[in-house]
Amino acid sequence: MVISESVTVLPDTFRINGSDHNPAIIIKGENIVVNFQGATLKGSNDKIHPNEFRGIGILVKGKNIEIKNLNLQGYYLGILADQTDNLKITNSNLSYNFRCKNEHKNKIYKCSQPINSKFGEIRAAGLIVKHSKDIVIENNKITHNNTGVILENEVTGEIYNNKITFNLNAGVVDWGNHDLKIMHNHLSWNRGPGFTCSSNSRNLLIAYNSMTQNASNLFYKNINFANDLFPQKVKDRNIDSLQKIYPPLPNPQNTESPLLPYQGKEYWFDSDWGFYDFEYPAIWLREINDDKYTFAIFGPEGNWKIVDGNGFVQTSRQSGSIPATIVATKKENSNPRNLSLNLEFIGIEFTDQLGNVNPRGKTYNFQYKY
Repeated sequence: MVISESVTVLPDTFRINGSDHNPAIIIKGENIVVNFQGATLKGSNDKIHPNEFRGIGILVKGKNIEIKNLNLQGYYLGILADQTDNLKITNSNLSYNFRCKNEHKNKIYKCSQPINSKFGEIRAAGLIVKHSKDIVIENNKITHNNTGVILENEVTGEIYNNKITFNLNAGVVDWGNHDLKIMHNHLSWNRGPGFTCSSNSRNLLIAYNSMTQNASNLFYKNINFANDLFPQKVKDRNIDSLQKIYPPLPNPQNTESPLLPYQGKEYWFDSDWGFYDFEYPAIWLREINDDKYTFAIFGPEGNWKIVDGNGFVQTSRQSGSIPATIVATKKENSNPRNLSLNLEFIGIEFTDQLGNVNPRGKTYNFQYKY
């Protein structure tokens, strides 16, 4: 499908598989606005697991192109924008695309190597922008991808007011660009750094972002300043003086308050596909004390109950609301490697770790298994 003029899309779900050489949609031309109105573009429709997802969702080429109100999932690479000056992407959700299996670093490294396409080497990400001046990436959710956003080869512009979180690798990667403003973003809870860049990057303004709960954060000296919530002090300058030098952008997103009430490494729960995001029901082993196993249950608003299990003689509670803590007593002589608890959840609508929506009131099964 090629879009070469402005269009308003029906708010529906469009299941279109893409390949590395044939994107599901190509947006090409000048002065184009594509309003998806909340429509979902879904690829890899014959696949289940994120490390099976293939293809490019949308290829963008041209000038003065705007994409807004899009939901996109199920591709190796969500959007590839190449040679698109004045690109604007707003109010969109580029999430639940390709991810490696969350195993040890060597396997993730091998899995995430670039692949060749007729558009050059591409990497698994929600969004890649190349050779594009004066871009605006604003008010988007870019989460549960291998990498959130990759910027390479002469990209300038502004990236602000986005939530770029829970990606398996970095939130934002800059490969040697100049004159970029990356401001007022939540760049948190990524399995890699919230932001990282090449040593060739110059004049990057990285300011007023929240960069907490990432496994690492990597910066280079040529960046003006790096921060968690506010700019770090530079010599005798206080925050007010820094704000005069680096004024906030209009209508900035509030990054002072964390996205989640959970802080600290003790809440880094590794799912099969990255950090657990607390949005779907899950049970986590917290502590073992002799034959007592302490579990935490997190997830959306609703109620859980234990339906069966193996190797435990009793639990402190059989049901309740979320969040919850329960203690299970291991049966004498039970093999610790054969322990399990199977639970059911009924509550509000939520999205699971694979990007599937579980409707309100529908039973959802989850488990602890060694």
